[in-house]
Amino acid sequence: GVMNTGSGTVNISGTAIGNQARVSNAPQPGPTADRPALRKGEQWDIGVITVLSEETRAVARMLARAGSYAEQARENRLLFAEAVIAGGGQRVRVVATQALDRGPRSVGIAFDHLRRYYAPGVVVLTGIAGGIHPSVQLGDVVVAQEVIYYDHRKVTAAGIRRRGTSQPVPALVRRAVNKFFSDNGEPSTVTVTDPDGAARTFKVLPGPIGSG
Repeated sequence: GVMNTGSGTVNISGTAIGNQARVSNAPQPGPTADRPALRKGEQWDIGVITVLSEETRAVARMLARAGSYAEQARENRLLFAEAVIAGGGQRVRVVATQALDRGPRSVGIAFDHLRRYYAPGVVVLTGIAGGIHPSVQLGDVVVAQEVIYYDHRKVTAAGIRRRGTSQPVPALVRRAVNKFFSDNGEPSTVTVTDPDGAARTFKVLPGPIGSG
């Protein structure tokens, strides 16, 4: 399924493994347990970080719909949503968590928690954002090819000098993104059914993401 979030996408399709959770306005979680930290050599495939509550609900619904789903509680009431999904002929282990607040500090802490307990090979920050390019409409999904930090600037007598910097995504992720659009077209048109039963069509396209 494709989780539509405006600024990013988690794209994992396939048949559910094991008992698929029922999907309603909120996922039906499996048993909650306080698992220990990773055993030596253990690693999950994908980690997802969200910020807003509606983003977290969207990710949880997608995971519950796509695979076996459970919520795991760690010390200090750290909560993680876990799912095992079948896709591309393999089992993909996905874990998601919500940052405490907006901003790079909270996201960095959430990243450390994912690294400690799950050591995912790829970490995705996904969420709702505003679009300024004319090709991006409300509800579309943009998969980041690079992140542009636009807020560095210097105020001078001659005006504001912008000092934006760009960070491309890792080559491993870029190759997977390129394959997705090679297989599905660019942009890719997707139709999903919302929890209320309404069908919704939107575009998925690659491009730069601006971050302050």
